[in-house]
Amino acid sequence: MRSVEYRFERRRPRSTLWASLGASVIFLVGGAGLGSVSLVIAAAVLPLPFLIWSILLDPRSGVELAAGRLHWWRPGETGEVALSQVLRAQPERGEDSRPRMLLALRDGRMIRLPPESVPASRSLLNALALRGVAVAD
Repeated sequence: MRSVEYRFERRRPRSTLWASLGASVIFLVGGAGLGSVSLVIAAAVLPLPFLIWSILLDPRSGVELAAGRLHWWRPGETGEVALSQVLRAQPERGEDSRPRMLLALRDGRMIRLPPESVPASRSLLNALALRGVAVAD
């Protein structure tokens, strides 16, 4: 069976650059009408930390289902489990309505996948079901 991979890029540098430039122009035009130089300077500098953070760190997360293993990652965390150890996969919704997934293992442990790694659609659940993992609704 072929591998399945879901990758998520939270920020794309090009989109962030355009958003930063657009916000700066709006603030500059609005601030110029007010005549406040300090407001114009502050508004022009405001998007820069977000742009720098996005370009330098480029936070990515995802999940990969291949070779009988489920591997997930996000900034600062990575994990892996053999599909033969997974008894059940259960979808959840958090308070912020982001999709989450709870894996019940055969040894009684529970693993909660990071919400940044779980796709919004049921595609991961369907792929797990095709590989013989029980999926709870």
